[in-house]
Amino acid sequence: MENSCPGVLSAYDPARLVSAVQDARSQCDFLCVYVHWGIERNTTPETYQRSMAHALIDAGADAVIGAHPHVLQGVEFYNEKPIFYSLGNFIFYQNIERTAVAKLTFTADRKAKWQLLPAKAANACTFLLTEPGDCHDFYEYMTSLSDNVTFSNNGRMKF
Repeated sequence: MENSCPGVLSAYDPARLVSAVQDARSQCDFLCVYVHWGIERNTTPETYQRSMAHALIDAGADAVIGAHPHVLQGVEFYNEKPIFYSLGNFIFYQNIERTAVAKLTFTADRKAKWQLLPAKAANACTFLLTEPGDCHDFYEYMTSLSDNVTFSNNGRMKF
């Protein structure tokens, strides 16, 4: 008997996750899949992360957001849909030099517009970066981690 309670779906069997995304696609207007994956402290996504992200988009996800490595990983657009492999460490009891927030805004014609907002943490408080130089350095770093994606000064992504 399947557990019908809300919670976490294990992604160790990608076929189950892909099936869940296919089922969910018809029940919503926008489907974002949040995945716990990757190797801690590794800034490069693993091959399985890339394969799974592509499969999730192919199954109907409008975006994939990853977490777990505790560091930023790059952004990729696949079939014109974003994959944020890891947003870093947003809330954690340590100083964090680089982390990010993915901001999604819908236009009047229901188009998704994404921004990547730079942040850092000190003394267990996370805050957005606002100094132009800090933001510029952050976006340069993210461009170096990303696949054919660049960032404007306000975090809009170009692919």
